[in-house]
Amino acid sequence: MEIFTRQLSIFNSDSDRRKRVTDFRDWSKRTQDRMFDLLKKLDLWMRQNVKWNTKHPNNTDNVPSLLPLNACVHILTKLGVSTHLQLNYGRRILVTFRAWKIEERARQEMARGDTPATPIVELEQEQEAASSETIPTTDTGGDQAVQRKALQKKRKEAVALALGSMRSTSSAAAKKAKATTTSRSIRHSSYDAATDKYVCVSCKRAFVNQNSLNGHTCPSTNEVGFYVCPKCDTYSQGSETAAAHAEECERSRSRKKGIACDFCRKSNVLDFKLGKNETMSQHCDSFSKESSHPSSNDTLCTNCNKYYDHHKRHDHHKQHKCKKKIVEGKWICIYCQLNSQRNHIFDTNKKFQNHNTMYHS
Repeated sequence: MEIFTRQLSIFNSDSDRRKRVTDFRDWSKRTQDRMFDLLKKLDLWMRQNVKWNTKHPNNTDNVPSLLPLNACVHILTKLGVSTHLQLNYGRRILVTFRAWKIEERARQEMARGDTPATPIVELEQEQEAASSETIPTTDTGGDQAVQRKALQKKRKEAVALALGSMRSTSSAAAKKAKATTTSRSIRHSSYDAATDKYVCVSCKRAFVNQNSLNGHTCPSTNEVGFYVCPKCDTYSQGSETAAAHAEECERSRSRKKGIACDFCRKSNVLDFKLGKNETMSQHCDSFSKESSHPSSNDTLCTNCNKYYDHHKRHDHHKQHKCKKKIVEGKWICIYCQLNSQRNHIFDTNKKFQNHNTMYHS
């Protein structure tokens, strides 16, 4: 190759030598043809690696997102160049090769009279071509296609906004450079071009960069309420607790034909159904006085959601007096419904868990 066989004295400085040697666009046609297949293969490989690392931030398979040293040495060996900056030279050559492909495609389309291809089109076509490369993945093909289309849409939106913010007198080269920089900066489908931030699809929080998005933890999505287990028919409070119970539950439904004790069912007791001829009073009396279960004399107040004994002497001939409490959308401690002096209704799951830790753990 001509420019690599010249004496170093023809270059004004080491930086000038590096720029001339590593710029694919300055190479002769013969050298470009000789190196084209190798650089194209490496380019497709690296694009596929970047896409893999975007979907798998932990990168457990150690897939390189930058051109590794052995590939750089392969490029320079084929060129016949000796330098101690092999990694720097190899990566620079690959970058200029990508820029040359974009320019070459735009030049060919202009020659045909078509609209010049934008960098975003180039990136989309390269990603589709790279999809045939062998990279370990756990996602299905359908999921990959959906994510790829979502990422392409985000890039198009970002490029459109970036170009719209430029002056109308800006040159075509400046617009192309702006589009290239913008499209390459979008590597995740969660990017919102309107706000220039990355938005979590679960909690809708916005972050200034992708690293912050990958590192954050979504707040709990545990929804309040009692959920029935499809296997044993008992209740679990909270959607996450119910889902965990249903996944690990190995019990079956009770075969008893009697009525159900709502308190036992919410306590996640399997034997919450009464016998065919068993009454609720008999069921309640079967528990000792020290156990956490309403007695046969206890009544659940619909106003304050507490149990009270209407047969006690000081309450006899007296109406149960209480303050009305809203229980809809609240976390309820069913055991403290039996304690008239203790709060049993909580606004948040955190307060409910702290209460359980303090009194029932």
